This record gives sequence, C-alpha cells and structure tokens, in this order.
Amino acid sequence: MGSFKEAILDTLEYIENNLKTEITLEQLARRVNYSKYHFARGFIFYVGTSIMDYVNTRRLIHAISEIKTGKKASDVIYDYGFATLTGFTKAFKRKFGTTPSQFKASLDISIPPLSLNYLIYNNIKGDFLMEPKIISKEKFTIAGFAFLTTTKNNQNFKDIPQFWEQYMSDGRLEKLHQEPFVKNHAEYGACLPMDENGNFKYFIGVETNGMPIPATYDVYEVNSQSYAVFTTPKANNDNFSQKIQETWRFIYAQWLPNSPYVFDSAGIDFELYDQRCYSDENKVIDIYIPIKPKNK
Repeated sequence: MGSFKEAILDTLEYIENNLKTEITLEQLARRVNYSKYHFARGFIFYVGTSIMDYVNTRRLIHAISEIKTGKKASDVIYDYGFATLTGFTKAFKRKFGTTPSQFKASLDISIPPLSLNYLIYNNIKGDFLMEPKIISKEKFTIAGFAFLTTTKNNQNFKDIPQFWEQYMSDGRLEKLHQEPFVKNHAEYGACLPMDENGNFKYFIGVETNGMPIPATYDVYEVNSQSYAVFTTPKANNDNFSQKIQETWRFIYAQWLPNSPYVFDSAGIDFELYDQRCYSDENKVIDIYIPIKPKNK
C-alpha cells in the first residue's frame, strides 16, 4: 500500500463492496499494513467519523435503500448484519433521528458514489504549511487521571473537552500540582491505545520525578521514542480548540503521507500543554507524534 490517503480510499472501496460480510477494525488495518491505533486515528481525521461508525452508517443507508425498492425488510436487514427489525429500527433512529419508515417516505434516498469527496477533512488551510522538530525523548512516567471514552458517534470529541473542563474546575488540577512527585507543571493529554470497538482511555497527567505516587492517581509509563513535534498556530480562547484539531488533520492528511517517516505504533501520541497556553491570546501547544523511518 502506498500513501495513507491511498489506504483510506482502498478501505472505503473495500467496505462498500463487503457490507454484507463481517468487517472489523483489525481486519481493515491489517489489509493495508497499518496498526489498529494509527489507522483508526487517521481514518477519523480523513473521513470525519470512526471506522466502525462509518461501516454501520453505510449498512443502514444501503439497507433502507433496498427496502425502498420493495425488498422484504426482514431479509434485507439480516443481510446487513441486523438480527431483528427492532434492532435495525433503533440503530437507524440513533443515527438519523427518525424511523426507517418516516425516512424512506419523506426523503429521496441515494447512495453517493465513493470519491475523494469522502475525505472531508483533507482540505487544510495554507497556514498549516509547518515543519515539525524531530527529537528523541527518553522513557518517562506520567501520573494523573484517566477515563474511558469511545470513537463511536465521535463521542470522544465531546467527552475529552468535558473531561478537561471538569479537571480544571473541580480542584484536581490544583491538588495534582501540589504533589511532591510532580517534575514540572505542564499537562500531558494522551489517547492510550484503543480496542477493537474504538474504546480507549484518555489520560491527563504530569511528568513525574521518581518519587512515590499515591494509588489514587492513574499512572502510565511512556517508553523511549523518536517524535515529530508540531507547535499549533497561535490562537485565542475562541479558536484554540479549532487550531488544535486542524493541526491534527494536517499531520495525518498532509505531513505523514509526504514525510520520510511513518507512525510508530509502538509509541503513543500526545499533546503537551505548558505556560504558552495559559494566556488568553497567542496560545499554542505541542503535539508529539511517535515516528520511525519509512524504510525500517
């Protein structure tokens, strides 16, 4: 497989041609020679939703389209992996906010052809023509707080900002920074490896100095690793989150496919929030991407 974009396009075509068979994240990542973690993250930034949510949406659309042609509903939904009509109806209503019967009665259902138009996030603005610093970082430990979230229905994009807001307002930030094991006062925000269903733990923590860590904190050990480090464009409070997300999209959609590196799935990526983002203006953070040379 060539570039990451080609891997995404190949996967979209494969999904479209195999909606009536079993499809898993592991299977899709393996066939294009990427780790589950890297492929799942990159898919979101290219397509705008998680892999399995995309698969489910395509199955729902194809099923309702076939039902509209007069095919027997029970046969159609079974072909697309739904055990019961009730289960299909619930899944359809969760996705589209209406029942299948209301949907097909009121709308002209079409199945858009696959094209580059599906890569809705591969349109990066010119101010993201940035080059990262390439560094090596020794093994270190972070301690703090973790919670479980999911890429399903892009739930992580809602959960993570809420988690940060709670962390900064409920006293945990101040308590953590008073602990004697804190090496420096900068926050790490890390997405830990996800499972087959798109579930993963998100971690907010600080780097530790080797002193004992109470059991009330979550702890994660980050191995020695080479990183590409990107600094986000300067932003104010209103567009800070937008600039962070746009930087992530640039990394996956433009920089990685055209760089001499690949994502090293032995490591994790993370965001580093330090004193540069404490003011209301000119806020920036660093994004660390674990990398290795393409020829290894």
